Amino acid sequence: MLFYFIYYKILLFLIVYTYIIFEMFNFFDEVKNNVKELNKLENFNIINLSNKVIYAEGHKGLVTLSKELVSFKVKGGRIVIEGNNLFLIELTENTIKISGNIKKVESF
Repeated sequence: MLFYFIYYKILLFLIVYTYIIFEMFNFFDEVKNNVKELNKLENFNIINLSNKVIYAEGHKGLVTLSKELVSFKVKGGRIVIEGNNLFLIELTENTIKISGNIKKVESF
């Protein structure tokens, strides 16, 4: 019985998470279309979802990856994420997704 409860909680989380991630692509496009000043600022975009998931587009490479620290290069600097149980969900040529208990996100 406990197994099914955990299974359904995980399944529900994955469904909600997938929906959120796919909607983010539309979110960035919508923001860019509605805010004229963003046309000049095309270095990178980051969304922090309740300090549990970081989604970033425009990264230039992963620098550090551990359970407590993730850093990656962006045009003009570096992003550093500190937390606990950090996990790299996805890494593509342009996007990065990180989950865990996020404590701090800084740009240098």
